[in-house]
Amino acid sequence: MFDYTPSHQCPKRTMPYVIQPWDTLSSIAPRYGTTIQAIIRVNPGINPYMLQIGQQICIPARQQEYPSCPTTNYYVIQAGDTLESIATYFNMTVEEILQTNLGIGPEDLYVNMYLCIPVAPPVVRIEVNTSTKMLILYHGDSIFKTYPVGVGRANAQTPKGTYKILYKEVTPEEKFGLRLLGLSVPNYIIHGTSHIHLIGTEATNGNIVMANEDIEQFFNLVPVETIIKIF
Repeated sequence: MFDYTPSHQCPKRTMPYVIQPWDTLSSIAPRYGTTIQAIIRVNPGINPYMLQIGQQICIPARQQEYPSCPTTNYYVIQAGDTLESIATYFNMTVEEILQTNLGIGPEDLYVNMYLCIPVAPPVVRIEVNTSTKMLILYHGDSIFKTYPVGVGRANAQTPKGTYKILYKEVTPEEKFGLRLLGLSVPNYIIHGTSHIHLIGTEATNGNIVMANEDIEQFFNLVPVETIIKIF
């Protein structure tokens, strides 16, 4: 469920895909909610009749209106996701997810589709060490993921304390990268960036920044109401 392929070398609003045995464009297109013609357009020179195992192509990202999700507790479907795997991670049932996403069935999932996850007691918690510039994600009592981050500069330090993830944005303003998570301390957020030189530094205006490919993964793993301790 959470084995993500980093996004790189593909145009904006597309995602990389590595050709697997028996793949054809006609089998790939419906899985990703696109068409053969759209795939060919974003892969100039591709020969649809001579795909090679291990070849990387770009897949257009299917556009979707936000579902009704007043809590902003969004989850963006990734390759390999199922309702069962998502429900298990968030310690809830498939039925609870379906009730929050009326009209959607297990067979309707596609990559980059937005789901609204019911708000429940979070199964994770976050720690951000501003000295080491590391974000640690705990699932239960165990470290689940770690990410390098950038934090506030000397005259605009990232606020230390214990807060919550208050809201989530799938498509924030371009300056905030690919994802954004708002903190319960006013005017501070965690957001993505393509400026990798900011990671591991004290150079922001107090916000916490993550590489775009990291925050895409982190966004899905962290529901609203998650506790975040910054020290």
